[in-house]
Amino acid sequence: MSASSTNSAPVAIPISSAALDQLLVAAVAARKKAYSPYSKFRVGAALLLQDGSIVEGANVENASYGAGICAERTALSTWRVASREPSPVVAIAVSSDLHTPCPPCGICRQFIREHCSEQVPIYMPFAPPKKQIEKTVEGVAEAEKRSGEEAHQEPGREWTPALGHGEDTVKVMTLEQLLPLSFGPESLQRPAVV
Repeated sequence: MSASSTNSAPVAIPISSAALDQLLVAAVAARKKAYSPYSKFRVGAALLLQDGSIVEGANVENASYGAGICAERTALSTWRVASREPSPVVAIAVSSDLHTPCPPCGICRQFIREHCSEQVPIYMPFAPPKKQIEKTVEGVAEAEKRSGEEAHQEPGREWTPALGHGEDTVKVMTLEQLLPLSFGPESLQRPAVV
């Protein structure tokens, strides 16, 4: 598969609410698999493929900081090597321990650009302040307190399907919005200006 064919827009398929829930839940679950002993900043990513499957990735740190890899690149690398002709990525989700949306870093945006359409939606689930959760979803905060979350994850601060997909719990942007005027594989195929 040529680099330019990996960037072609996938066949447009609507993302159902159930599929979006699965994608977001997978990103939250992947975050819990992160290896982040230095920064303590856990990130999980999940890719929804055109065939309906989901690929997860988590950040993996290293004592030599530059050798670490972000969740988005872990997921995309896993997807890329899983098949000679992998099913196109139709949506991405990124989850962190932040209580605000966590967009991909600059290098991840460029990495996504190499392998996905510029129109791919990137969903960033987050949990609103604890008081809002207690008001909007009865019992969620108490249930999370009992679930045994790791110490650095404050109870009541995690996105769950019960919170829904509204703009106060899931930020969505396309790759093009996150990386405007981007440089991609097709840029290298343009005639040189002399």
